[in-house]
Amino acid sequence: MKLILTQDVEGVGDKNDVKDVVGGYARNFLIPNGMAKLATKGALKELEVTRRIDERKDTRKRGEAQRTAEKLRALTLRIPAKTGASGRLFGSVTTQEIAQRLQDETGIEVDRRKVALEAPIRSIGTHTVSVTIFKGVTSDVAVEVFGDEVVADETPAAEASPASTETPAETPDAPAAPEEDIWADEGGAEAPILVRGRRGRGVADL
Repeated sequence: MKLILTQDVEGVGDKNDVKDVVGGYARNFLIPNGMAKLATKGALKELEVTRRIDERKDTRKRGEAQRTAEKLRALTLRIPAKTGASGRLFGSVTTQEIAQRLQDETGIEVDRRKVALEAPIRSIGTHTVSVTIFKGVTSDVAVEVFGDEVVADETPAAEASPASTETPAETPDAPAAPEEDIWADEGGAEAPILVRGRRGRGVADL
């Protein structure tokens, strides 16, 4: 189904583009939501007039966008961020933050989706981002991220060593002293009596 887009539609086209679209998508979504209209003969003639007017407007807007781009190239946006002692950010600087800072400092309103990052900004320092100001007009902008608040890096606590469950080794008994012949004198006049025993024990213990 051939349609004329009445606004920019992501993945389909820009405003005033003529596109062939699947019928169900056109009837159930684009047309009911006012995002497109049928490309009838009358609508196409009207589109030609609209395009000529838009071309004149675009020429003027493009000139303004190019002047804005020159200003942005000479600009350095400074954005504060909370960092750890290592200089790494807690989180990252988002395109929304950059767009908001740009508007606050210059008055230039930019859709965050028009801010392109090569990679997420997660460290302090100067980074380069690309900003689309108008169709075909972009500008590189320097973004300086500085530590506004330094927070000590958290170090995970060392895991406690598990309590030992081993049973202490038993101390072996000292070896028994060898038996020796001990002569005991019972105090009589007769000859002493031979008794078997161990050294270190009294006769009374035998």
